[in-house]
Amino acid sequence: MRHCELFALVASVLTTVSGFSPPCASLANNRLDPTPSQPGHEKQQSPSCLHSYDARGDYYGESSGSYMVKEFAEYEQLEEIVKLAAMPLPERPDGIVCVAKFTSSQMDSCVTTEAEYERLARDNPATIFLRCFAEYENADILIGKASVQSWPTFDIFYQGNRVARVEGSNFSDLEELLNRYQFQNSQLDLFSEESSNPWGDRSAKDMSKTPRTTARFIPGYDWGSAKGFFDDLGDKAAASFEETFENWVPPMDDDDGKSSK
Repeated sequence: MRHCELFALVASVLTTVSGFSPPCASLANNRLDPTPSQPGHEKQQSPSCLHSYDARGDYYGESSGSYMVKEFAEYEQLEEIVKLAAMPLPERPDGIVCVAKFTSSQMDSCVTTEAEYERLARDNPATIFLRCFAEYENADILIGKASVQSWPTFDIFYQGNRVARVEGSNFSDLEELLNRYQFQNSQLDLFSEESSNPWGDRSAKDMSKTPRTTARFIPGYDWGSAKGFFDDLGDKAAASFEETFENWVPPMDDDDGKSSK
């Protein structure tokens, strides 16, 4: 099952469990419109309100206003999505990390975090990002079960369990937790396979097996010396010359014309 298939399942859960359809947000004041329609003044429901995954809004934090963040309002929805996210995938054997944000459209402290939450969702496409507004119908039951005490609150789920919670708009801690759990379930696994040389069980390197390339000609190639290949060759030639001719004396002519050796 690929990521797109899992996200499609998540979207279907959002619309099939309890027949949930989130209310539309008012773009005029960036608040969910709780005012019931008056007789004779029925409002036409925007297409963006028909499905939680049909996002066409322009405002960060608007219900159904994001392609990356999925809305939910009931405990059963969250439970089903977390179970789906825990299913193994070829590149994610332990499932996908899931982040649920509990927020409110009536609190400025929550509204100001929506753009950053959107950015986080776009920077982490392999993670499921969810959002629950306190103004949703029956959301108070879910918020009570989740024991949400501050706004906004972020819950991180991994392998079907909640593994961390971040209260307030501390996105640095949230990103740190995301990086930690996304690394754990990524395909890049440096420590699970056995190595021919176990960690800490090392032996001295055989320098005779070091590849001999043109890098040897570069001064400082050998960490034990600041000289290069030609420097060593010149030193050896000078030493050989000195050993050969250090006691050599040139022949000298005597007064009688004979040369002495």
